[in-house]
Amino acid sequence: MPLVAPPGLAVRWARPGEADRVYPLVAALAGGEGATAPHPVAFTGVFERSFDGGATYRFVVAERSRAVVGAMTLHARTSTWAARPVVEVQDVFVVPDARRRGVARALLAFAERHARSAGAARIELQVLRSNEAAKKLYAELGYRGTEYELWRRPVSLEDDAVLDDLFRR
Repeated sequence: MPLVAPPGLAVRWARPGEADRVYPLVAALAGGEGATAPHPVAFTGVFERSFDGGATYRFVVAERSRAVVGAMTLHARTSTWAARPVVEVQDVFVVPDARRRGVARALLAFAERHARSAGAARIELQVLRSNEAAKKLYAELGYRGTEYELWRRPVSLEDDAVLDDLFRR
């Protein structure tokens, strides 16, 4: 994987106060996957908490001509089997006008550099079964599907105290 971004493209860690620049991409990704986008205020809280010392995730942006054209989040967790960190890539999104121009490759190269510097055992990501373009790119970059299935169970947030705490952060 080339580790240099295409000319005119800069990939970097997001900075505090940039939630309003990243939110449109997150909202577009959610909509494209048939999900509801988070409320902008809730998203801003999640975004700003990523700069807390104990946060296990960080946002990454790709910029061209001072416009955010791509984004993703990198999440850190530990593999007990490998006894090393694992970096999970989530929410990769490139604006339609910037697709197939090396933005996603540059974002993933950034993730790989970060994973190496963190001593990670591997990088993981999720992709919709129907997203053939993304799966093709990931395969070209050396990612492989696994035998594991992702299972989910929603957590109810109906308790007012939980909601109050969530929005207070």
